[in-house]
Amino acid sequence: MRFRKLWAIGLLMGAASTARANLLVNGSLEIGGRLNSHGRILPQGGIGTAWSITQGTVDLLPTSYWKSADGRFSVDLIGTPGPGAISQTVNGLTPGADYELTFDFSINPDKREKGSTKILQVEAVGTAVLNTETFQRVKTNESKSNMHYARESFQFTADSTSVTITLAALASLNLPVGVTPATSVAGPVIDNLDLHPLGSAAQFPEPGTLGTLGIGGLLLFRRGKK
Repeated sequence: MRFRKLWAIGLLMGAASTARANLLVNGSLEIGGRLNSHGRILPQGGIGTAWSITQGTVDLLPTSYWKSADGRFSVDLIGTPGPGAISQTVNGLTPGADYELTFDFSINPDKREKGSTKILQVEAVGTAVLNTETFQRVKTNESKSNMHYARESFQFTADSTSVTITLAALASLNLPVGVTPATSVAGPVIDNLDLHPLGSAAQFPEPGTLGTLGIGGLLLFRRGKK
């Protein structure tokens, strides 16, 4: 009896210690702001209520067009045409704490720009620029049914309670003859974004999660008593 009780408590605490909340709103890039007839987001639009388009235009594509990494939509950061960018300001961060953004990264499978290099820039800005990184990928065998998403990560140390995360397409390299960065329509594709604290701050479970797990642990213990 004592062993079963301790096992249930251990299970509860182990699960709770790994629980973490996504600090981003709409990390799956679901639904869209103002879309035109082709499913593309207009410059004055946004992705849900959390993401703003801060440069050019981007394309919001449903999983019925090409496979999303998570949910029903993914975003091509090169609109139709030209590079675009999206941003979200995250509040409630702890100055001096480390954070990590993870996301799924692919490129538009349009075969007309095969062999070109697509460049994604990720930047975190608080009271100053905290970190900027670029991620490159050469367009090869991606297809609408198999996008070959890769999980990428980006880290920064907050210098204030509010940090703005921006993901932008930079000018593509090695474009085919007749295509320029301004006329390119195939860009880096992103989906399934997750921002979370690193280190000890990531080990504290959400109260709601702890409560749910507590009920599960109690039920497990009660079964053991029968």
